[in-house]
Amino acid sequence: MKPKAFQQQLFPVLIALFPYDSGADGQICIGEDPNEIWLAAGGSQTFTSQNHPWLYGATDSESWVFCAENPEHRIQITCDSFSVGSKGVTCIDDYLVISNTDTDNKYCGNDGPENIETNDRGTEVDFIVKTIIPLYPGFSCTATVFNPNPNSICSDADNPEENEVWLATGNSAIFTSPNYPLGYGAGNSTYWVFCAIDPDDRILIDCPEFNVGVWLIVCLGDFLSITFAYPETYCGTAGPTDVLTTERGTNVSLTVVDLYNSPGFNCTAKAINTNPVTTTVGTTTTVGTTTTAGTTTHCWNNNHCWNNNPCWNNNHCWNNNHGSNCN
Repeated sequence: MKPKAFQQQLFPVLIALFPYDSGADGQICIGEDPNEIWLAAGGSQTFTSQNHPWLYGATDSESWVFCAENPEHRIQITCDSFSVGSKGVTCIDDYLVISNTDTDNKYCGNDGPENIETNDRGTEVDFIVKTIIPLYPGFSCTATVFNPNPNSICSDADNPEENEVWLATGNSAIFTSPNYPLGYGAGNSTYWVFCAIDPDDRILIDCPEFNVGVWLIVCLGDFLSITFAYPETYCGTAGPTDVLTTERGTNVSLTVVDLYNSPGFNCTAKAINTNPVTTTVGTTTTVGTTTTAGTTTHCWNNNHCWNNNPCWNNNHCWNNNHGSNCN
């Protein structure tokens, strides 16, 4: 229900005496807010104003915090439906504000955010209601995680980026959670980037010792994520076991969202050649009957030559005492 023109002009003057305080001054996506919504790569979450598509109320101010599991990823906000407050030169009353963006982050009237990208892994979205009697239907928006630089890691072995660990075929690197095995704490989120020098190699991640957060159907709390791998997210005591990436590089990140400590993990990243060339050296011997160029020759039986076949010559097998390749 879209408000009529006279309503948009009349009711913005009815400003609430106690404006909503979002509390946006604190840091986000560091595990201090239990209401944070954590999203994996490509994941999305829809959020709406109260009663949408009907009118929201004077006390319906609300906040959401969206966090990308991978610290290198970002959040994109798009609103398919948007009618919030009244807009003149600036927002007169109600509005939606998005933190950690490089553009104007306040939205009102019928001009909602479209494909607004954050400059950090997380964002706080605040819906501020100031009118005493709002007559606006509100909004329906979606937060989506995306990779701003899909080819940004492992692009140049001669000029490695910060935190990149380059591995030759068969070489490995051990990495552990902070303070392992004593346990990491709040604020200990971190990440590693492992790259195969050979572009045809892949990275194998294996964690023989793993205890991170809690798993109950889904991850509750802290988790470890591995890009270009399946599964991508691990928690509880079920860590990655010989997980092979689909690309030459991977970003492995520990995200800490709980306030209590977990023991952590001890893991290994190894560069693996997934398509090795098999070279056969020497002669292959087949037990029983060998068929060569249409001729069947019985020359080997239970590791002994038959003494009544063409392979027997002066009590010795032909071909250096082996029954193969006899004619």
